[in-house]
Amino acid sequence: MKNYIVAEQGDHAVLLAAKELRRYLYVLGEELPEIVSSIPEEGNCMILAVKGHGLLEKYISVLDHTGLGEEGYLLYGREKGVKIFTGNTGISVLYAVYRFLELQGIGFYLHGDVIPDKKCRKDIWGTEPDIRETPLFRERGILPFHDFPEGPDWWNKDDYYAVLTQLAKMRANFFALHTYPENQDAPKAMTAEPLVWIGKKEDCREDGTVKASYPVQHFKTNGNSWGYHPMETGDYPCGTGNVFETDSYGADYMKGYEEDIYSTELHENTVPADKYNQMFHAYGQLLQDTFSYAKEIGVKTCIGTEAPLTIPETARHHLAIAGEADEDTVEALYEGIFERIKRLHPLDYYWMWTPEDWTWLGNTKEDTHKTIRDFACALRAKERTEAPFELAVCGWTLGPREDRAAFDNYLPKSMPFSCINRNVGFDPIEPKFQDLKGRPAWAIPWMEDDPAMISPQLWAGRMRRDAFDAKRYHCSGLLGIHWRTRNIAPNAKALMESAWDQPWGKELDGEISLEGYIGKESYAVRYPDGENLSATARKGMSGYQLNIPAGNYTVQLDFRPDTAKLDIKVNHLTLRDLEINEEHTRILVPGMEVEQDTSLRITFFTKEGSPALTAIEILGATKNNQLSGDDFSRKINCGGEAWKDYEADLPLHKENGRYAPVRDFYERFSAIEFGDRAGSEAARILTEMDGHLPRPSRWEDGPGNIYQNDIPWEEMQSQYKFTEQFEQLGKYISGEGEKERFDYWNHTFQAMKKTAELGCLWGSFEKQYKVGAQDAALDVYRNIIKTIEALDFHLLMALQTYGDMGVLANIQQRSVVPILKDCQSKLGNRYGELPKLKENVLEAASKLVVPTVRTSLKRGESLKLKVIILGGSDNAPAIYFRKLGEGKYKEKTFEKLARWVYILEIPADELQADFEYHICLEHMGKSLEFPRSSRCKNQTVIVME
Repeated sequence: MKNYIVAEQGDHAVLLAAKELRRYLYVLGEELPEIVSSIPEEGNCMILAVKGHGLLEKYISVLDHTGLGEEGYLLYGREKGVKIFTGNTGISVLYAVYRFLELQGIGFYLHGDVIPDKKCRKDIWGTEPDIRETPLFRERGILPFHDFPEGPDWWNKDDYYAVLTQLAKMRANFFALHTYPENQDAPKAMTAEPLVWIGKKEDCREDGTVKASYPVQHFKTNGNSWGYHPMETGDYPCGTGNVFETDSYGADYMKGYEEDIYSTELHENTVPADKYNQMFHAYGQLLQDTFSYAKEIGVKTCIGTEAPLTIPETARHHLAIAGEADEDTVEALYEGIFERIKRLHPLDYYWMWTPEDWTWLGNTKEDTHKTIRDFACALRAKERTEAPFELAVCGWTLGPREDRAAFDNYLPKSMPFSCINRNVGFDPIEPKFQDLKGRPAWAIPWMEDDPAMISPQLWAGRMRRDAFDAKRYHCSGLLGIHWRTRNIAPNAKALMESAWDQPWGKELDGEISLEGYIGKESYAVRYPDGENLSATARKGMSGYQLNIPAGNYTVQLDFRPDTAKLDIKVNHLTLRDLEINEEHTRILVPGMEVEQDTSLRITFFTKEGSPALTAIEILGATKNNQLSGDDFSRKINCGGEAWKDYEADLPLHKENGRYAPVRDFYERFSAIEFGDRAGSEAARILTEMDGHLPRPSRWEDGPGNIYQNDIPWEEMQSQYKFTEQFEQLGKYISGEGEKERFDYWNHTFQAMKKTAELGCLWGSFEKQYKVGAQDAALDVYRNIIKTIEALDFHLLMALQTYGDMGVLANIQQRSVVPILKDCQSKLGNRYGELPKLKENVLEAASKLVVPTVRTSLKRGESLKLKVIILGGSDNAPAIYFRKLGEGKYKEKTFEKLARWVYILEIPADELQADFEYHICLEHMGKSLEFPRSSRCKNQTVIVME
């Protein structure tokens, strides 16, 4: 029986939905349906139309559009051979189609699609229950953060298009970006970013190009921002630099500015005012193209700057601004910003970020006043320019520390308020959201954090909990801040799903438990003979979970005089066979490092007696990921009330109090990623590790440093037992797509394990060197060499996206090369020639990587592809393409760009209709293919007007 897609004509989103449905049905193995405008007399048909259209007339009695709003949808499936996708708008029809496809087993993620290797359903045309869904949040989307190579700093136009396309598939509708200002203060010295141009409107032409500008850049490998050690990619060890076609690697729009990195000279007032005009023009054109596309698929866009507005030095010189700019000048600059946006690209929101230091250092009344002044200047500028977008507020805090909801009292109710979770996401959603009255509010959880940027981070449970709290606090928007895409696929998926439905929410308590005593059987005891702190104690507990800032502390534990023996574990440090008696009641743990996860866990293992803990005292200095810390003190009267500067004892700690259940999520995720056989065990492992992955890196003048760990690897490696369990699942995987996805996660986890081992070996090397054991240090260095080779092997084999390339660059520049130099400088004088790394840790033609995959093109757009052949090859890959579902394949050969990188472009005139393609490389009897799949051997692409 012939299959049809019956689509309403004239609505762009409905036509997009029809073409997408047609394409994916073909991918799932169905006969390629025909798109028609009227219902056929015979055949299976899927009807796509908005409320009130004539195509739905026959079904009007069974379709209830009440309460669907602009994005809610209906899936009607009670009649065999008929499926209806409908809502009140074209976008709702598009969402209905994507939801239906998810129910067929397709996975939609930020990095791309996952097509199952095996057919998930027997009869796609059979009857099924009706589905009616409406979103819980009006705005749902992402905040890809500019500053590091793992994020959008390395995205080109095709990457923006690809991510926006995936957002719509995930039924999300918001895409926001932040702009860092110029900063000349060490150690954060950096150039401004080109997302927003700062200037007066007389320096902006009618087409949005500018006449005067200032130094700007996004990340490049020879740059020195965020604590990076400038390097040329050709100097990366073990062949890792071969995945980059240039020594100074960055986004395409920065070509011509490769040698311009932050320096005092670059930011002197003598920089020509027009030097960076071309970069602003190139990036402005990218925004014009991509934001116009976003509008077509129902995705709102948002960009902005920090307030008070930072005026770059070169712009100050050009505009003759001396000292602090007055209100008229600031207002004129906002007018210039808004006029350029009006002339250049669509935009829905311009948000102003409160200063980042407010989250680390707090704010003064003067700081608050300056920020409020900027809001007022921007509001007047918006009115004068008749800017076609709304203003919004964002920041690292919702507002000033004296009252996080203070701005609600005087800013227009049309301005949405938003903020990212404090403490790089380890703090919950800001509860002050619930105090906002009558205005939009967007909660922004961290889908990953930058101290652990080089490692996988599984936070699906935390995403669900944050979404639950955002709804509980009456937020209208839910966005996720991130850098990478594939590496955080579970987190992004969990967050976007939670923006539509939260069936697991009934299992959650209203309040979040972040700390307390551990052990339900514990009890408080009063002692008549005791005074002050010793009058009470807590017995029978197995420990305490304490929420304190990252830092270096001395932990003091005071016990009642008793006869007891126990072990105490403070985070990873274990103190064994400690005796408590009349003469010994105090345990000191000096130099206790607490990392960015802000939890200090003290665990008791009682061997004899029943120790009674009377007090905990924590003294030291905090640290955070950007600023120096402050003195910190915390004292707890265990088992008793508050006394002097001691706080009252804490309540019972509920394990995973910040997390929602995720087993159901990982069962679906793992089945799609790895297949049914391996999926069940993978789900168990991922559920167990969600929110509990070790953190082998931290912030040290920049994101994701492998640090010198004093704990021996023998004591640390038990934390990585899950990587061995996961690796064993490989033998249960058969499908080609499943193998590719399993390999990605397996190598990602193995690389994480090797970063931890490298940090421990570096710590061991330092210990041996300090005591003069040079031969022992040399032996450790040999192991460091082997570990780096293994690490780089896994990093290369896990490489799939530009985010993965950013991780690889980060580890080489900020960790691997500095560690090698440190060791070599200490051993070189004694031993002369030291062990060397392999030049290449991969065999030729080890893997074929396509870092950016487009699934739709606009009419008149060519297909541009970059391919990386890991390990290299003497042969060039070839592409084979044809009209979707018919005809002979045409063949084209890729051109070698440099090193392991190849490029190809198919002109638009050869792509007049929806098409499919695959890429092959033959190398000495070995075949590499893209896409890897046991089900659909071709990548499919639609062409839209």
